[in-house]
Order: sequence, then structure tokens, then C-alpha cells
Amino acid sequence: MGSFALPRKPQAIFECPSAQCRQLFIAHYVETGHNTSTYRVQETSPVKYMAQPHPEQITKTSADFVTIYDQAMQAESAKLDQLVGMGLRKALEFLIKDFLVKEHAEEADEIRRMLLGRCIEKYVDDGKLKMAAQRAAWLGNDETHYERRWDTKDVTDLKRLVHLTENWIDSALVLRQYEDEMPASSKNTP
Repeated sequence: MGSFALPRKPQAIFECPSAQCRQLFIAHYVETGHNTSTYRVQETSPVKYMAQPHPEQITKTSADFVTIYDQAMQAESAKLDQLVGMGLRKALEFLIKDFLVKEHAEEADEIRRMLLGRCIEKYVDDGKLKMAAQRAAWLGNDETHYERRWDTKDVTDLKRLVHLTENWIDSALVLRQYEDEMPASSKNTP
């Protein structure tokens, strides 16, 4: 039997040169050719997720959504790909239910107990928001169940639909704020 050598995978520790960061990270290298001494960076670790800001109205309405969403994105940056979709699905449920509880306070207990799909169907009136939320819920369910129903869609599509849902809810909340601050009355109309 002939002998063979496994490719070396050297690592080096670096410090980010950005004055705002200065975090340490590890560069993982792989050999670029057979029996050479040339290497390239294959990946770096740990990958640190930088939380993206959420609209103020979203943060006020559903702080849990923001926390869960950011944890799902941290899972993605840590390459925990089997957890990302589940986290996004949970974040979506908190966002929608917190919004609906705010909009329908008298039915808060029913909304909290109700399945997400039924909640969307019964309480979401805006057609665009309903469409985005339903599809996000469908893909979120695909990420949590054994069998997928939407084979041509993935977590990237789920993220887009969660963002669309977040944007529609933010728009509705901002509009509601202006309606409250500037009520329509005969003295205010020209």
C-alpha cells in the first residue's frame, strides 16, 4: 500500500483592524493544489452576526419578535442551518400575534391561543399583509415539519416573506399613529 498525506489545514488567529471591532477571529486555510505549499482561506470563524435595526414601531409592538429573529440570524451565521427556519417561524408568530393583540385587544386571549394560520385568516384584513403573512407561515411550517410542501422554496424565501410581513405591519402601525395624532375632522379639511 502506498502512503498518502491528508491535506494540512493550518489556522491563524487575526485581530480585526477596524477600530470599532478589534475582535479576534480564526482563518482556516486549505491547500490549493496537490503536494503544494500554497494555501487559501477557506473560511473564518467565529462568524459574528451583527444585528440589523428593526423599525421603532415593530420593536415597540413585539420586542420578542426582534429577539427571536436576531437569534435565528445568529444561528444562520453559526451555520446552524436546520434551526434558522424554525426560529424565523417562531419570530413570525410573535410578530403577527403581538400586532393582532394590539389591534384587537378585546380578543387578546383568543388570538394568543389560536393557531397562526387561523389567526391570519380571521384577523388580518389588509390583503397584501395577509398574503405575505400566509406564505411566510406556510414556509415556516415547512421548516418545522418532516415533509415539505413547498419544495422549490427555502429559508431565503422565508426571510423575504418575514421582511415583507414586518414592513406591512410597520406601515400599518405608522399609519395608525398618524391617524391617532391627526384625526380627520371637518375643521382640518380644506
